[in-house]
Amino acid sequence: MGYGRSLISFLALVAVLCPLSTTTVAEDGLFIPLFTYRTGPYAPGGSKVANGLTAYFEMITERDGGIEGRELLWEECEFGYKTDRGVECYERLKGKGALISNPFST
Repeated sequence: MGYGRSLISFLALVAVLCPLSTTTVAEDGLFIPLFTYRTGPYAPGGSKVANGLTAYFEMITERDGGIEGRELLWEECEFGYKTDRGVECYERLKGKGALISNPFST
């Protein structure tokens, strides 16, 4: 009986606190930050991945008008596969209401 009450109390607390989140959402589209590495030791592979992601997002935007009627918005941040620059990119882009983020293992 105690476990059930604790679970209900926890879920009620989560339901109350979730709307208080400070994360913003892009109003006019779905924002996707692109952490790319077109320079540095992994540039030969990273530039292809960056070009592929950009081409895919452009195709979805042009062909389908985005996702669920919302335009895809992306911003590329080139970090050269260096952790300190990757963290700087994350800090700069995190407040823009990202739909998803993939730092590519750095």
